[in-house]
Amino acid sequence: MTAARGKLCFVLHAHIPYVAHSAAGRMEERWFYEALTETYLPLLRLFNTLQEKGSPYLALSVTPTLLAMMENEELQERYVSHLKRQIELAGREKSRVRNDDHLFRLASFYHDLFTMTLEQYINLDCRPALALKILQEKGVIELMASAATHAFLPAVQTTEGIQSQICAGIQTYRQSFGRKPKGFWLPECGYDARVRDVFQAEGIEWIPLDVHAMDTPDEKLRPCLAPLHIGQGITAFIRNQSTSELVWNAQDGYPGDSVYREFYRDIGWDIGWESEEAWNYIRPYLLDNGARIDTGIKYYQVTGKGTEKLLYNPDAAMQRTVVHAHHFLQQCGLEADQAPRSGIDQPVITAMYDAELFGHWWFEGIEWLRQVVLAAEQYGFELASPGYVASSLQHPGPVHELSMSTWGRGGYAEVWVNAKNHWMYRHLHVAERMLQRAISIAAQAPGTGGHLRAAAEALALAQSSDWAFILDHDTVVSYALTRFSSHLADFYDHIEQLSANLSVPSFSATREDVMAFPPGRLVLDHAITLDQKLLNDAVSKPGVFMLTWEYPPNVVGGLGRAVSELAETLAKQGETVHVITIAREREPALELRHGVYVHRATMPFIEPTVSFYDWVVLMNLALVDCALELVRRGCGISLIHGHDWLVSIAAEELAERMEVPLVMTIHATEWGRNQGRLTSELQTRIHDREFAVATAADRIFVCSLAMKSEVCGLFQLPEDKVDVFRNGILSKEHSSVQRRRSTNQVLFLGRLVFEKGVHTLLHAMRQVCAQIPDVQLLIAGTGPLESELRGLADSMFGHVDFLGFVGPSERDQLLAEAALTVIPSYYEPFGLVALEAMQAGCPVVVADSGGLAELVDHMVEGRKAIPGDVNSLATQIVDALRDQAGSLRMAAYAQRKVQSEFSWDACAAGIREVYQQLRV
Repeated sequence: MTAARGKLCFVLHAHIPYVAHSAAGRMEERWFYEALTETYLPLLRLFNTLQEKGSPYLALSVTPTLLAMMENEELQERYVSHLKRQIELAGREKSRVRNDDHLFRLASFYHDLFTMTLEQYINLDCRPALALKILQEKGVIELMASAATHAFLPAVQTTEGIQSQICAGIQTYRQSFGRKPKGFWLPECGYDARVRDVFQAEGIEWIPLDVHAMDTPDEKLRPCLAPLHIGQGITAFIRNQSTSELVWNAQDGYPGDSVYREFYRDIGWDIGWESEEAWNYIRPYLLDNGARIDTGIKYYQVTGKGTEKLLYNPDAAMQRTVVHAHHFLQQCGLEADQAPRSGIDQPVITAMYDAELFGHWWFEGIEWLRQVVLAAEQYGFELASPGYVASSLQHPGPVHELSMSTWGRGGYAEVWVNAKNHWMYRHLHVAERMLQRAISIAAQAPGTGGHLRAAAEALALAQSSDWAFILDHDTVVSYALTRFSSHLADFYDHIEQLSANLSVPSFSATREDVMAFPPGRLVLDHAITLDQKLLNDAVSKPGVFMLTWEYPPNVVGGLGRAVSELAETLAKQGETVHVITIAREREPALELRHGVYVHRATMPFIEPTVSFYDWVVLMNLALVDCALELVRRGCGISLIHGHDWLVSIAAEELAERMEVPLVMTIHATEWGRNQGRLTSELQTRIHDREFAVATAADRIFVCSLAMKSEVCGLFQLPEDKVDVFRNGILSKEHSSVQRRRSTNQVLFLGRLVFEKGVHTLLHAMRQVCAQIPDVQLLIAGTGPLESELRGLADSMFGHVDFLGFVGPSERDQLLAEAALTVIPSYYEPFGLVALEAMQAGCPVVVADSGGLAELVDHMVEGRKAIPGDVNSLATQIVDALRDQAGSLRMAAYAQRKVQSEFSWDACAAGIREVYQQLRV
């Protein structure tokens, strides 16, 4: 029977934390030996029985920590000795139980198994990784890369830290397997959108993820039956939950069947209790300190939930794997049969498991896997690796936005960030930021590369997700704590050697004697070299220091976009611009973004009780420290350009200390935002700060004539100190305004704050609804008044939708489809949303206030309403919707006006002229 139902993609993840210690005989080292004996070598035996068919049967990830241990010669020698002891123990067991036929057969079974395993390992020249490489070259399996030390990437704070983990893992893969990987295993399936850019740069084409990565609950999508295109040329294969549960489920999964071998009954724990002679018998095969441990010889089957167990019957267990393999394929068939109803022509079922489940936890699991391979075609399935499937996809389909997720308990971060282990990340994040600063110091200090590399490796080992996992599961907690603190202590030891200028936290710890990674195995040079080069380049270029509290990707309102577009245009015109801003989430400390050097200061930990104004002061101190650090490294400042009062403290201090001109752009005033009513202490303090910086600055920039009149009068400034530079707008490709638009959709875009006039709009919409019953108002944005505004809209149920925050692509789509965009602001220094709507060819109704009044001539580029007047606004909206032909004619005229008059090039050229005047 041909494989007509679809593809079945097995993805196995092989991982052991780095537990190579200098002292032999440790319990943790036995984890590695058990996995070799019971999982990795048996898997190799299975893979070697598979015929070459032109495409891989499955995918297997092998983590860098596991590869490093596989290739460690000392561990190879120790493992051979370990197998010999197992063979010896099994031989002694044959003698001990010779009078019990069943037990004797089991002891002989283990003796033969261990002997075969030793022979296999010696024949492989003790190098299973090399055997995996050969199998990949033959096309039997596809090997995947993974992160350097199995770090939980969503909890890594800096983008550089994520890049370092990923790139080091890819480098290790290339060294081990002689090619670039196409697939990548995210540790714990921990998806974070920041990985996509790194994957694109490194040529990663596909990743496996858990179903929780899907944001939508819509079952019609059936995300577990088709690969998803997630952007940057990357395909995500989503774990099929239904079939995975057949194996994984702790209660009802196959491994719990009564005839399978009982994992928790081992002679290391069962014998040696009755006499000193019995203890001396088993003692040599336990840990050197006498602690009991599994020996790998297990005589019992699961039987049931009670303590009484039947003796294990390998033949019966292996026969049961056939039953379960066929049952699994039947269930896969039922899943695949649902695909046509979801519009999926060729379903793909992705079955993802820890490799150690097979053979180690589920002794018969590898035989079950073999039976699935043998019977798959009978049920209409082709076994294929996800990479093979991804390479055959001709139409990846729409780009799917995925959410942070894992394959752990709960589907998100519950296992790795919880009450037992969350404290670890505070230390890791401090160390990450310390490493970033150390990188910049090392760039100026020849001969420190060794300490820097050692510090980076120590931090990477501390980042391993295994330590948080162990704490969550309450297993060998003391070991995890010791390893975590030991690596961080090593990290700070090396950091201290880099520079006396670094204030290194005290982090004493009992040190674990861990073997160093083999040379080149943990390569962390990629991000270090990149950062050093970029820092050196930035420091060598003096220029304008532009201060702003928001900058992409952190955008709160229009200010962030206006500053970034201006800075990028200035850079294109030859101006060197260093933007100094703050890091909000996990953005890089230094980035060359569209020609602009973006330096992000890290805020110190601040108690939640700190007031907003005090937070602003602390932010300004961080900006000053960031700028002065650049100056200390030799970066020259020719001029300070600050944006709004929020950065005014830092702007004034830097200008005074460096004795350079100060320019401030006042985007809005507290007096204007509050309609001239300064009633609270905070409003008064902000107004006073604006007054102070307006007085101190050498030049003030504003974006409209209305704003010039306001600031000159408000701050008592001479007119020749204030320059008007209207904001530009980046050119975009837009369809003709005559395209098919909605006939009844009214759009509001903006923050939900008082001065935007949304209250007036909602009151006006009651009149509009009475005259145009099918009208629909879409409110896109968030803000402090959202709850109050939703209450106002309750009486217009079905006519008003709150969309929340919308990104750039969603905003463009809304502007392309709306019949009308309304900007009813009481106070609007410029009116960027109106400009964007005009550029998109969307008809507009604006309040006749501030900068809006200068953008739109009534009945020429759009319609105007009296600010705050409900009747006036309702009339203009009704007229615009009823006369859509006239509205579109005005929109076409407005679109041409934007193209000809609102260019960032003209704005930046004028600003550069002022810069030059001040710098002379």
